[in-house]
Amino acid sequence: VQAKRYAGWFEDQLTASRSPFLAFLDLVEAAGEKVSQNHLQEAWFTAAITGRDQLRQRVANALLEILVVSQRGGVNQTALASYMDTLMIDAFANFRTILQDVTLHPAMGRYLNMLQNAKENPRTGRVPNENYARELLQLFSIGLYRLNLDGSLVLGGDGLPVPTYDQSVIVGFSKVWTGWTYYQAPPPYTFWPTADWRNPLV
Repeated sequence: VQAKRYAGWFEDQLTASRSPFLAFLDLVEAAGEKVSQNHLQEAWFTAAITGRDQLRQRVANALLEILVVSQRGGVNQTALASYMDTLMIDAFANFRTILQDVTLHPAMGRYLNMLQNAKENPRTGRVPNENYARELLQLFSIGLYRLNLDGSLVLGGDGLPVPTYDQSVIVGFSKVWTGWTYYQAPPPYTFWPTADWRNPLV
């Protein structure tokens, strides 16, 4: 940084080759080992210590603190590595691209119950799962309450914070997040295919 100055360092970081996570696990499998959580941690530490893309990694890890996924609910190591690769690819992208790619990643779909979310059926009383719709609004984007430009709460005439959305918006959003399932090629698609943790949902 001292030699290149900030501008030169940032330029190098924006063009540095991306540290791979999924490819690291593929090498483990190719060597005949069963992939474990330890391998994913090894991939992370290897990238953190030896990767040239230090800025990209830090941005991706910051995004991972906001757009959280977990092994809970059947998300495996391959899915987590693929998800990390997605955040690495999108680290310098705009927020709309990030939200789209995160939304359609199978790890997020599985973790927040949007994957294979069936549409409503008035005859049986089934309604779409609202979990992802709620998290998208509350945690990933606009939050619970409207804010002024200085970050303070917008207050209504009653002195209470003004909500950014209500239950009707969640219900509407939940209807959008139906019908998505694991990647398949080519069409026609089936709703219950073999799990594909590497490619976006269809």
